[in-house]
Amino acid sequence: MEKPPEITFEQKEKEPGFRDVVLFTATLQKIDDDVSRAREIAARKFFDNTVRLGIRCVVTDGGSDESFIEYLKALNNIKVVHASGGTAGEQRRAALNVALEYDDANYFLYVDPEKDDFIRRETLEPLVLQLRENKTDIAVSRRRNKE
Repeated sequence: MEKPPEITFEQKEKEPGFRDVVLFTATLQKIDDDVSRAREIAARKFFDNTVRLGIRCVVTDGGSDESFIEYLKALNNIKVVHASGGTAGEQRRAALNVALEYDDANYFLYVDPEKDDFIRRETLEPLVLQLRENKTDIAVSRRRNKE
């Protein structure tokens, strides 16, 4: 598997825009077939993108392979919460509860970790801007067909 990106979380000062955002998600990455392998590759890209953008993340993990957990722990913008057992909803709520502990965060985003193409400046900035400008209380993205 690929190494985490060489960009450090402290470099977020060069990437303004997401200091008040905490992303939360849940993972369970066990490599036992081709589909699982593809899901883990997408999840790693997802977390690499959060590092590049300087977005803090809280991840509840339901028992992923140790290599994936070590990868997450190597990223200094990620807080890993072990939550084996429970439903997906319970894991999301646990991640949100930890995310809410960040005193300087105003916006909390839930995104499935396989949606690596969502964690891009062009996708997130308009969504967060709607919240910051009090144009909406809840922002839900929509997928567009690639042209």
